[in-house]
Amino acid sequence: MSGEERTTLAMILAIVLTLGGVYLGLRPLVADYQAAQVAVGARSLEIEALNERKIKLVQLEGQFNKFETQIQQLELAVPSEPQYPEILEQLTALANEAQLTLTSIQPQQSDLVNTTSVPINLTVRGAFPGMLAFAQKIETNLRPITVTSVSLIDSGDQNTANQLTATIQMRFVRTAGVSGGGSR
Repeated sequence: MSGEERTTLAMILAIVLTLGGVYLGLRPLVADYQAAQVAVGARSLEIEALNERKIKLVQLEGQFNKFETQIQQLELAVPSEPQYPEILEQLTALANEAQLTLTSIQPQQSDLVNTTSVPINLTVRGAFPGMLAFAQKIETNLRPITVTSVSLIDSGDQNTANQLTATIQMRFVRTAGVSGGGSR
């Protein structure tokens, strides 16, 4: 073997040894890089899952708030207590809106423990269109009202023609036997 061949062989051997050394030196770095990529990918999936959960929680919060509002409206419509002051105020407002004169309101005695309604006798005075308007307002009231009887008579007053007096027996709905809810 000539000197030139030896030099070439030595250079090739040096290059191979250098490349082998570089490979052995870089191999742990490449493995660490791959492990870091896997960890980053896992974190990305974790973050994506957390973002999806966050979106679901925000949606559930919106639904919860909507249901909470509906429950509050339901508690207003069907309270657990009779709420006589509120009933009297509602009836007075309904009569005024229908342009009727409220002449008497008489809450009736009932067994408030076992019944789901609050009986009221009401007497109003006014024109027939006002009576019809009052009936419509009772139908669309937030708190359900059941009219059990209506008695209409002419007021008999010569100074006020076309005036009627209506005596209405009605029941306001409430939940029975629930304690803890008070007058609002």
